[in-house]
Amino acid sequence: MYALQAINEGFLGMSFTNTSPFMAPTRAKKAALGTNPLSLGAPGLNGDSFVLDMATTAVAVGKNIPIPEGWAMNDDGKMETNAEVAYKAGKLMPVGGPEVNSGYKGYGLGVLVEIFSGILSDDWKVTLADPAKPVLVHGDPERIHMEKVKKDGGLLYVQNQHDTNEKLAQELNVKPMVSN
Repeated sequence: MYALQAINEGFLGMSFTNTSPFMAPTRAKKAALGTNPLSLGAPGLNGDSFVLDMATTAVAVGKNIPIPEGWAMNDDGKMETNAEVAYKAGKLMPVGGPEVNSGYKGYGLGVLVEIFSGILSDDWKVTLADPAKPVLVHGDPERIHMEKVKKDGGLLYVQNQHDTNEKLAQELNVKPMVSN
């Protein structure tokens, strides 16, 4: 492993590689990224080094056991717990599993490795698992939020924030913030 070679020379080492598609991006129905492993090695004192070596999927391929929800999907794009069905479907979920458990972070790591290792191919297309929820690329949620803020004329605060600002203004004997 390249990260270990770097440690042996007293350096930090990072390595990435992309693989054949086996991960379905968050909100997608079909695999579009590989398990895309990455590694980092950092030398420590007296051989006490840090070595991270991980796939960007929830699990590596080949676990022939009943699997927990969040590891893989079936052909319908739904979470699958039958290892045989999941293997045949060939759709591992990203580290973190479903979107509600922050699976988009593992998806982001998979794209990061893909960018470093091979840049997304021209035919990188995803099939939506739910047509009402588009597959997002990292940066999309922030861009969408900024568009909403601009449309709304600024940030919207919850009532608790208004109450806190009012209380602070009184304590500091300053004019309270005005909001619409």
